[in-house]
Amino acid sequence: MAKIKGVCKNIDDCTKAENREVQEVEKSIPFICEECEKPLVKVDGGTSGGDNDSGKKKRIMLIVAAVVIIGGSIGAYFGLISKPSTDNTIETPKESEEVAKNVSIASIILSKTNIDLSVGKADTLTVTVLPAEAKSENIGWISTDSKIASVENGIVKAIAAGETTIEAKDSKGTATASVSVKVKKETPSKEQETDIKTGASGQLSYGKWTGGSKNGKPHGTQVTFTFSTTHQIDSRDPKNRIAGAGDYIIGEYDNGRLIQGRWYKKTGGFESVMIGK
Repeated sequence: MAKIKGVCKNIDDCTKAENREVQEVEKSIPFICEECEKPLVKVDGGTSGGDNDSGKKKRIMLIVAAVVIIGGSIGAYFGLISKPSTDNTIETPKESEEVAKNVSIASIILSKTNIDLSVGKADTLTVTVLPAEAKSENIGWISTDSKIASVENGIVKAIAAGETTIEAKDSKGTATASVSVKVKKETPSKEQETDIKTGASGQLSYGKWTGGSKNGKPHGTQVTFTFSTTHQIDSRDPKNRIAGAGDYIIGEYDNGRLIQGRWYKKTGGFESVMIGK
């Protein structure tokens, strides 16, 4: 049965079009691409009487391709090919990646529906999207009241007592999900009840202090802390400054945390410190 020769022009979505492959289609069936089903454009050569000519041409093409590959390999081996290839052909993405790129998110499922936090605490939300082929990389987060709780990349941080809602939304606006967040002030347990002593002194593994204590830690506005060994001046110090043995700090402490003061160095001089609460 006679066949019609044609090529597909759908270069963006069809590998046969990208490779300029000539396709043969029987006259009795639609003249469309067998891969993307887009209409074919007839090429010179008219019709063919059967599969013999096509088969011969394919065999010839395979032989020519094999000769080119072998010749290129031999040339490269003996240093005959000195310039890098200028072929700018873009590799076709994997089918699974292409599918995920084009599939829209139908729904978003969060790991929790409610969150209860104390001020200063945090929790993390994870995201599952449906269908599974869709990508979850472009999920945006928002808090309806960022003064109560903030959110970034699914990490919820409690800021002040109150209630708010955390929302996760697809960048295309096709799906959303939300979580209710309640933030309360932290109530100290009996073990955490304060024990403030004005003028008291004490000692830690890296130094000792005078001027006041709270729960067995430096506390007060006029505390003198002397370091007995090399140690960070405070674990919250953004500059990560290290005091040496014999250095001392005079300043304000809150339950063991340095708020502000002057750091006097054994080697001479001093440095003002401001960390805050």
